[in-house]
Amino acid sequence: MGDFLWHSIDGIYSVYIADVTVSDVSFLRAGLANGVFGRNIKETTSDIAKENNAIFAINGDFYGFRDSGPVIRNGVLYRSNKRSGSNDVLAVYNDGSFVTMKEENVDAQNLLDKWCFAAFQLWTHACR
Repeated sequence: MGDFLWHSIDGIYSVYIADVTVSDVSFLRAGLANGVFGRNIKETTSDIAKENNAIFAINGDFYGFRDSGPVIRNGVLYRSNKRSGSNDVLAVYNDGSFVTMKEENVDAQNLLDKWCFAAFQLWTHACR
């Protein structure tokens, strides 16, 4: 795992990078705060990890603070509407591949049909 500082127009961020290899992609799962989908549900990353027997966990996309943007978790489509503006999505497929794409080009149902088991909204404003 590496520890880096990322300098952007918005300030300096600490960035942690982990290289994780799993023996089977079924071990890769997305947890939800308090185990449910919804708006403004709060739980610490460490508590979500503990409840899901995770060996590694990162905080997610904070979908619950917004009412738009595609949300897929563990093969379930929770929300398919798009955010306004130029945004990115990270799709995680059942074969273990990770693909980023522009949200304006995303059809959430199409992602699900192509064996996407999770779609996360990315915050890209700091990169511009």
